Formats: sequence, structure tokens, C-alpha cells
Amino acid sequence: GQAMADMSRRHMQDMSSHFNMGLRVKDYGSHSLRRGGANAMKEAGWPPMRIQEHGRWTSDCYKRYLERSAVERMEVTRAM
Repeated sequence: GQAMADMSRRHMQDMSSHFNMGLRVKDYGSHSLRRGGANAMKEAGWPPMRIQEHGRWTSDCYKRYLERSAVERMEVTRAM
């Protein structure tokens, strides 16, 4: 709930400060983190089952979060 959201925002602020990233934490929500995390795992080559487990998705709805990588988009473009 709200306590978890507040904790996540504090953690993001701490990480942003630590790595001198300059993020405006209020511009990001947990949805952004879940989507970004899932895509980062995909880009790093993690298998879909691990992405699903890590995000605690109980169905394959996590696939809606995944975007095509630049390489995947280029493959489609070349095939046209």
C-alpha cells in the first residue's frame, strides 16, 4: 500500500543521490520501476520465467510490460 510506495520513493531518492543521477523521484511510480525492471532483465538476456518470478506476476500479463529492443525493431525493419 502507501507505506510500500513511500519506502520505494525513499529508496529511489537514496539511489539517485548515491549515484548522482539527479532524478526527480516524484516523476516516477512503482509502475515505472516494474516496467523498467522487466525490460532491463529482458535486455540482459534473462529467461521469461525468471522475469515473471522476479516481478511476482502470477500470470503472463508481465509480457504487456515488455518492449521490443532496438535490435528486434531493426530485424523487423530489415524483413520488410
